[in-house]
Amino acid sequence: MENNFCVDCNVLCSGKFCWKCGKVTIPMLLACPHCKADVSVLSKFCENCGKPIHEAAQEHIKRGREKGGDKV
Repeated sequence: MENNFCVDCNVLCSGKFCWKCGKVTIPMLLACPHCKADVSVLSKFCENCGKPIHEAAQEHIKRGREKGGDKV
């Protein structure tokens, strides 16, 4: 089971497509820009180093929107 995130609905999804709207999802995890540990796109701070990741998370979501969440 994948852990993904729908950038349009702001919901967690277990697959490649959103269960709510049918659009393509993005990976739930991203690399911390400071220590490279995996962190949740919903986190405000890295659980490994404690530094803020808000900007990196917003950029991750922005790239996901640009890739397009086309409906099935």
